[in-house]
Amino acid sequence: MRVCLTQTNRIIVKFHPIPANSDTTIQQLVEDICRSLPQGGLVRGPNSSGRAVFFADPAADAVRLAAELSERDYVAYAEPDVVDHEA
Repeated sequence: MRVCLTQTNRIIVKFHPIPANSDTTIQQLVEDICRSLPQGGLVRGPNSSGRAVFFADPAADAVRLAAELSERDYVAYAEPDVVDHEA
């Protein structure tokens, strides 16, 4: 049986590629997201594929936060981090 658990305070964000002619940097986008997360910050990334993992206050609603982040123009998708394993 496969068990999936939400890592309640972590959110995976996939960034859209930044256009070459943009004045915006990936670091600015990361900082923007960190400021919007309650007691949040960066866990790791973004990696070469544009994915980063962020954390927020464990009491925050990770599903709601991911949905809000997904609405940003520079975010391809955002989703709660899920830990799955065979039971």
